[in-house]
Amino acid sequence: ALSQMPDSSLTIAGLNLFDLFDTLSSVYMMPIGGFFITLFAGWIMSRQRFRTELTSDGMFGARIYPIVRGIIRYFAPLVIALLFLNQLGIVK
Repeated sequence: ALSQMPDSSLTIAGLNLFDLFDTLSSVYMMPIGGFFITLFAGWIMSRQRFRTELTSDGMFGARIYPIVRGIIRYFAPLVIALLFLNQLGIVK
């Protein structure tokens, strides 16, 4: 709460503590976490386990399983990485 006061000396890199933690979580941690989740779900998690989780043990969406698996394996990590690099200013 003290970092929110005007003329507060509780700043790091020009940001008060609330803004710093907000930036760290929304700009850095969430995209990196999402990237690793898609890598895990697409490449490390077993096919059978992924299919069971996605289709609720075969009750729903069994026909779209190959499409979703392809999106999670190839498309989602690429898009997340590009968005993260764009946010950092590396890719425009």
